[in-house]
Amino acid sequence: MQRADGRCPGEIIDVSRPRSKIERAPNAVRARWLSMAIWAFVFLGVSLRVIHYALNFPLWSDEAFVAANFLDRDYLGLLRPLDYGQICPVLFLWIERTVVRLLGFSEATLRLFPLICGVACVFLFRRVAASVTHGLPLLLAMGVFAVSETLIRNSAQVKPFSSDLMAALLLLATALSWLNDRERVGRLWVLVGLAPLTLLLSHPAVFVAGGVSLGLAAAVWRTGRRQALVPFLVFNLTTVACFGILYVLIMRPQAANMAEWRLGYWGRGFPPMDNLVALVRWLVDVHTGKMLAYPMGGNKGGSTPTFVLAVAGAAVLWRQRHRTTLVMLLAPFGLTLIAAAFQKYPYGVDSRQMQYVAPAVCLLVGVGAASLSRAIPGRRSRLLTTWLLPLGLMLSAAVSLTRDFSHPFSAHYDVKSREFARSFWPELARDAEVACLSRDFGVYERRWFNMYSAYYLCNQAIYSPPRQGSGIGGPRWEAVSEDHPLRCVLFNGTPVEHPQVIEWLAAMRTRYELQRVNQRVLDMADPGGPKLVETIAIFEFVPKRGAALARSAPSGTVQR
Repeated sequence: MQRADGRCPGEIIDVSRPRSKIERAPNAVRARWLSMAIWAFVFLGVSLRVIHYALNFPLWSDEAFVAANFLDRDYLGLLRPLDYGQICPVLFLWIERTVVRLLGFSEATLRLFPLICGVACVFLFRRVAASVTHGLPLLLAMGVFAVSETLIRNSAQVKPFSSDLMAALLLLATALSWLNDRERVGRLWVLVGLAPLTLLLSHPAVFVAGGVSLGLAAAVWRTGRRQALVPFLVFNLTTVACFGILYVLIMRPQAANMAEWRLGYWGRGFPPMDNLVALVRWLVDVHTGKMLAYPMGGNKGGSTPTFVLAVAGAAVLWRQRHRTTLVMLLAPFGLTLIAAAFQKYPYGVDSRQMQYVAPAVCLLVGVGAASLSRAIPGRRSRLLTTWLLPLGLMLSAAVSLTRDFSHPFSAHYDVKSREFARSFWPELARDAEVACLSRDFGVYERRWFNMYSAYYLCNQAIYSPPRQGSGIGGPRWEAVSEDHPLRCVLFNGTPVEHPQVIEWLAAMRTRYELQRVNQRVLDMADPGGPKLVETIAIFEFVPKRGAALARSAPSGTVQR
């Protein structure tokens, strides 16, 4: 929305420098050029996310850990603590469950909803950024968001990271919309409706909702209008109530289920509160590490340029009196840090767990980069920088895209697991019925070190002919004969000597003769990496002579 003087809300102006040729051009021409460049980055951002999705990476560990929960659970079952120590919001789980139920269980269907969120976020971010700034800062912010590798990758992963981002952008877009037009109090009521929706979709949305509340509090109070105060209070009450209910019923049981991991994998995300020197060092590390990897970056100071530009952008917004907006952008950092101090949520371990702060980082980096580029002495140098910065962002997108095409997987184990499943399950099902001791009989060693079983279960559901499409299905007992045997597969994580396997084998022998037990030994190690061997045991049965034709699983087995 433009103001009476033709400027956008939040426009950042610097009149202390000479005007470049672009700036001396007619306003309409310059505005058209910038608009086209901004929409080019929108198109680029959408394209990069769709291409990454279309490359169809094999499932990697974190994805398999989540996806395995959709194989045998219904909607109510997904409310219980998840297998493999996963913590996911309930609405994300239900949407994923619905998609695989309607479209089948595959890499593409599992990643469809995250892709939709990722694409929607590109358009939502443009709206959020345009509510705060315009011109070169908006162009650079849009460019950073469009080409950031972490945002592209998380738009095609079976994890709730892209829904975390979408929830954050929905809250910010609505809050900024009211902030720029405070007569339209209906937008505050939209925030009330978004509170339960976003919290069901994203656990860390509570930090963004808290930031919105802190940012809008003074602005709502200054209006002096009951029409604004009432929905603002209802928004806060709704947020607190919904989060409290979800925390008690869903989040806390899920977190308790992964207590063994919390101080391990998440341990780096909890500040060392007992040592001031260590705390300062930790703060420096996390704020120059992977948390701020936009558009690229890494640990050990790899994201220092991003941090410097974000600080510069924050200073510009403060100086331009965008302080309400700045509070909304930065408060989620502070709220998350408080939660991390109580070891409730990790801070700064990775950009993935903190996707909800990506809008703030990308926006501040865009504003900061534009401000610093204007401080470059010399008219030609400034003009050259104006062109080079967007071109540099496009180059980083090309580098990321090239890496995806040349290295379309997260780890070599992912590729080996999928390639094994693609050949093993169809070959095993040739002229035979196929069963899985885990899926069809409930024989499964549920210990923490048995994590590779998630790959096995998911790839089996995708590539085993009896299960393809739905992820469910099992042996046709009536089809088992001497010429058409039953082959039952036991994965590496459960030993043949396990009591459940012995009990299962005894039950099977009441109806079937065990013809043979074959083993497949798989080398799953990375090239040049430590040894990693998996063993697949295959039990082959035929009906006992003279026994009645079996039409169901043998008694004594535990079918799921």
